[in-house]
Amino acid sequence: MLANPSNPDLLLAACIFSQCASWSNLRFAVIGGLSAIIYGSQRRTKSLDILLAPRQCGDKLLLRPVIDELFDRFPQLLNYSLPGKKGHIVLTQDHAGVAVNFIDCINNIYDFPDIVSPYVRDGPEPTVCYQQICPPHIPQGVAIPVVVPRLLLQQRILHFDRPNRKNTLMRKRNDVNDIAVYLNALQCTDNESFTDEEAATLLPKIRGVLRFAETYFLKDAVEVGKWLYLNIPLVEGDWKS
Repeated sequence: MLANPSNPDLLLAACIFSQCASWSNLRFAVIGGLSAIIYGSQRRTKSLDILLAPRQCGDKLLLRPVIDELFDRFPQLLNYSLPGKKGHIVLTQDHAGVAVNFIDCINNIYDFPDIVSPYVRDGPEPTVCYQQICPPHIPQGVAIPVVVPRLLLQQRILHFDRPNRKNTLMRKRNDVNDIAVYLNALQCTDNESFTDEEAATLLPKIRGVLRFAETYFLKDAVEVGKWLYLNIPLVEGDWKS
């Protein structure tokens, strides 16, 4: 496992995984730090985070059989860093690769959505879109599915405060930077505003995010006009009280 993969490593890993998943007709989308990088962030991340659709097994929806079958099918591209089929990696070098974390798009506690393609006609609102990335040695680029920025923004806000060891200063700084990136990606877009009900739920949490952002001089997230554009009724400075 590459301890500190570069952004080109991550983009190559996303491209390889996308090919394998597409050949296997799997529904998936990029989330996490790489999604922020794709939408314009300059920060670093250590893993490829994938939202993946589970499979019906009897009366249950299970993710592990989907992952095991995929990795068994492409051992020269997808492998493990630990015994017992643990430590999933995408091989980007001869004997090393980028770590992959999987989240079930149906059974998750993190408020990630089900995967709905933009190409499904007369269906639910799409939750993913295709973004062009340019991995090393692929000058023409490749389009991969990424969760839409509005839902990524919402997820980051809802889970900004997390229990125990996950509530670290570095993690929260990264989350604020990601929030600013998703916020910027939504400016001048159509039909991407939050509903009044969503805005009412998010507003108290957004105030907490902005209090943190101001404390650590992360000014990109503290632009009231950008929140107003998304139907968040924020008032200048009201997060300070």
